Amino acid sequence: NVHYKLDNMTGFATTETLVDCRNKLAHKHKEVPMKNKNSENFIPRISEKTLSPATINKYMTYMRVVFAYCVNDLDILDLNPMAKVKKLSEKNQRKRYLELKEIAKLLNACKNADYELYLCVLIALLADARKGEILHLTWGTADLENKMFYFLDTKNGTDRGTRFYL
Repeated sequence: NVHYKLDNMTGFATTETLVDCRNKLAHKHKEVPMKNKNSENFIPRISEKTLSPATINKYMTYMRVVFAYCVNDLDILDLNPMAKVKKLSEKNQRKRYLELKEIAKLLNACKNADYELYLCVLIALLADARKGEILHLTWGTADLENKMFYFLDTKNGTDRGTRFYL
């Protein structure tokens, strides 16, 4: 890890690596937004939650942009110190499934807007397919008798068949 002195740009000196800064952010607690911040009795509250990897990566992206501006436009740095700092892996995924009422409402809205949109959404729901897979379907890749869709050259480069249920 390379140590960068930031005293010329920021007015303070540090010998911490940018990776150390990233790791400190990972342990920083979130501040809870509050009303009346300007009152004399204001005491900032800190939550028990720490910053998520996605938030830390967002901060690092902002830092990358600022340093890139310093390198490319202002010409006050020779290289971007954030160039070799790796992003944290984000596992902030959540699975959400539509309820039957939501599916009915979605299909009804699509049918009223555009019948082709309705068919695409219906196929997506029936076959768990991506937009690109649905748009590349042909009558030769749809086996209605056996209730199968065959998706060729999918996003990950493979072919797959999917049974659909009515």
